[in-house]
Amino acid sequence: MDIFGPTIDTDAIEIIEGNDFSNKNAIERAWKQTYEIREETLKTEISTIDYVNRYPYLRTPAGYELFLVDAYERAPEIKELNLHSSITRISSKIIRKVKNIRNEALAYDLLKQYENVK
Repeated sequence: MDIFGPTIDTDAIEIIEGNDFSNKNAIERAWKQTYEIREETLKTEISTIDYVNRYPYLRTPAGYELFLVDAYERAPEIKELNLHSSITRISSKIIRKVKNIRNEALAYDLLKQYENVK
């Protein structure tokens, strides 16, 4: 990006806005090259559906991979995230919290019933 905003690579833009999905590597390369300009687009009031419609490859079964490319660009640390081990580490805390909430709700219901009996 220079002082005037992101540099526009028109060839890359044509690739990601086109309907030729035959070269997945070229699409991913163009996607990476246009990250800054697409980030600027996302800062506007473009709707999700308009964004997906602008880049037809996103509508294909493999389109989610381009979302991952952007996610890794924005937050590289998530590449190392192991969801299974993260959930395993916190699952007992979640279960304990849910039980506490359930017990509080049960206690509240019992108190309400007691008040109604009086």
